[in-house]
Amino acid sequence: IGDPLIFATTSYLLYGLADDLARDKIHLVPGISAFQIGASKFHDPLTLQEDRLTLMSATDLVAVDNALNHCETLVLYKAAGVIERLLELLKKRGLLASSKLVSCAEQGDGELLVENLEGWNPGELSYMTTVLVRVGKRDWTE
Repeated sequence: IGDPLIFATTSYLLYGLADDLARDKIHLVPGISAFQIGASKFHDPLTLQEDRLTLMSATDLVAVDNALNHCETLVLYKAAGVIERLLELLKKRGLLASSKLVSCAEQGDGELLVENLEGWNPGELSYMTTVLVRVGKRDWTE
């Protein structure tokens, strides 16, 4: 599920296998990353021209708040565990309407897509929850 090298448990397995197997015996097959699946579900480009795209874990909200100052699009993995506080931060920054959530992307009935977090009340979310925040400081419509 997803890309085995982006915030994935597979990375720990890779380190463990590296101690016992030669590098040429380990073959990684990349998948489509959750943030790319999410953006495609919303038909929403992640970047335009010279936009900065930042990927990070949502678990450190101080770091998230800081990252919002340095990119046009912020992708937040592991958002389920901090969703209430994350929504408060995004509300304070006026970014709820330009934020989207995808949980269990491509997982059938468990998939949850929220195109606008303004007024949305989270229920129980899967560990596989990603939030896409369009900070959008640059206007590329010219």
